[in-house]
Amino acid sequence: MKVGTLDLGTGLADRLLKAWGMLTRKSASAYAGCAVSERGADGLPPRFVVYGHTHRVESVPLGPSARDGADRFYLNTGTWRPVWELARTADGSTHFASWKEMSYVVLYARGEGGRAHEFEVRSGSLRDRPGARRSEAPESPPPAAAMALNQGLRAKP
Repeated sequence: MKVGTLDLGTGLADRLLKAWGMLTRKSASAYAGCAVSERGADGLPPRFVVYGHTHRVESVPLGPSARDGADRFYLNTGTWRPVWELARTADGSTHFASWKEMSYVVLYARGEGGRAHEFEVRSGSLRDRPGARRSEAPESPPPAAAMALNQGLRAKP
């Protein structure tokens, strides 16, 4: 066994990863099935049902609203989490690579910001340079810059 690799010759790593995948990657219908039965304070199904922390970002249509016939959606934010996945090299050895997954959901009020959008689901990955000290890692833009980017504008320095 090499340092930084996992190769026991038994296929154990592959079996564990397969089992983990089956446990963490529930089908969309599993959570959407719960979301479709949600009710709002008025007793009617809401237009948007948002879940999170399931480790899977999803957007699933739930059918028309009983209120006005508008489309309903189940949206899942997943979670902000570190990910480790098994990588295979050209020589057949394996090791785990890591990065961070981040996602969020934005719901817009009618006419908010002059947009025609009802919602957006954003997802991305971030990997720090190996050995980089925290002060060397790029930082997220300040909130004003992030808002400007979200609105399609350029932030002024």
